[in-house]
Amino acid sequence: MDKLLVLGSVSLSGTLLAGVTALICRGLKGKISARAVYVLWILVLLRFLCPWTTSHSLLNQAVEAPQESWTLTVPEQTGSPAAEPVSPRTSPVTTEALLWVVWLTGAGVILAVRCVSYARFSRSVLRRARPAPKETQAAYAALTGPYRRPPKLVCSPDAATPMLMGLVRPVVVLPCLSLEGEALEALLSHELTHWRRRDLLVKRIAVAVSVLHWFNPAAWWLLERLATRSCAGAGTRRGGPDTASCCWSCAPFPHPTLPPAFPRSSV
Repeated sequence: MDKLLVLGSVSLSGTLLAGVTALICRGLKGKISARAVYVLWILVLLRFLCPWTTSHSLLNQAVEAPQESWTLTVPEQTGSPAAEPVSPRTSPVTTEALLWVVWLTGAGVILAVRCVSYARFSRSVLRRARPAPKETQAAYAALTGPYRRPPKLVCSPDAATPMLMGLVRPVVVLPCLSLEGEALEALLSHELTHWRRRDLLVKRIAVAVSVLHWFNPAAWWLLERLATRSCAGAGTRRGGPDTASCCWSCAPFPHPTLPPAFPRSSV
């Protein structure tokens, strides 16, 4: 039960920290940068992963009562009527065992759904991907010159918005648009900002938190906040409507307020 108590305590403290952070961001709206807000939400995310908790937490005190148990009685049949009676076998089923089954089942189902949906989404976007036009490649090369191993740039007719995909081998995927000049540079800079800040890694960690704490609505709400704050922070680099138009580009998560054209499959 100790490990379940730690998980519950971490989830509870993470929820409280998320609430405090939301109040701070609301009170300081317009006074701190979007990147600072994003960092605050990353700290909340890390709290959901940190196993440290006080031994005398409210959650521990609430479950100090003895565990309830049930006994399943399985009578044994004897081979002969003359055999001596055998005492029934007992198999105790504790509350802890039931809680472990429930948690593991929920986490396993959500993890499987995430993996399958992301695999389908990636395949649907990349199956008809092709190299970007020469003009786009030239603008991209000018922006990525100072960096080692920048993401590959492709265009896909199945991409509804620009996006950054792939953690090990990142790829910038552009829809088949006719952009040039400052508009194209702003769009590419936006996606490169996601790559430089390792936003995909942060989002994978957020998905892991939503799997571990699937029973906590605050973990799902945090996933949503990180998706929106990540793109807001990247957009302020250039600050124009061109980058705002692709504010969902690095957020391959199921999201209730995504633009209608955005695919609702993700990790």
